[in-house]
Amino acid sequence: MSNEFIREVDEDLRNQQLSDFWKKYGKFIIAAAVLIVLLVAGFQGLGKYRESLYLEQADKYAKALEQVKTFDNSGAVVTLNELTASGVEGFEILSAFKLAEIELGKGNTEAAVEVLDNFISTSDADKVYKELAGIQAALLTLDTASYDQISDRLAAMTANGNPWQFLAQELLALSALKNGNTEEAKRLMTDISQNLEAPENVKQRINQLMGVIE
Repeated sequence: MSNEFIREVDEDLRNQQLSDFWKKYGKFIIAAAVLIVLLVAGFQGLGKYRESLYLEQADKYAKALEQVKTFDNSGAVVTLNELTASGVEGFEILSAFKLAEIELGKGNTEAAVEVLDNFISTSDADKVYKELAGIQAALLTLDTASYDQISDRLAAMTANGNPWQFLAQELLALSALKNGNTEEAKRLMTDISQNLEAPENVKQRINQLMGVIE
């Protein structure tokens, strides 16, 4: 099969992967972040000052969403940057991902990755959210980064037992294939397809891709 055909199939599968990923995880992650905010804001024993702080941040986030809705991205960025620097974990998480989304909407992939990397390096948020940011950054740089760069970015997530393990391994295999390391890609994909703990939807995508490159 021609390299052009393989490239087209690879691109289609990655696009489907992105769609499947956000359909499966996106709403859950955002809902979980919102839940953190609500739980902390409503936690019994919160002082009036702390409670008012969370309510204030909730109002700011609602304002940012309205600004995005009315195409006032500049205003939304200012509001979201304030929330990101607020130290209020739930809103910090939501704001960081929304800022990246805004940059993507403007076609600024590098800026979106910079937002995610800044969140990873400076935030005190729970590790699962920082790793999610790393997964998203890897997806965004898959077309431009070397295999080693993607591998370094995903190193922690590919470990056994990590909640993002199989998605990270799948991305690593796609990076190997894209960078011309077909044998490494096959090895990684074989490991996934033979792992009893790998989700079926991941195995299906891997088996499809293996069928194309063999």
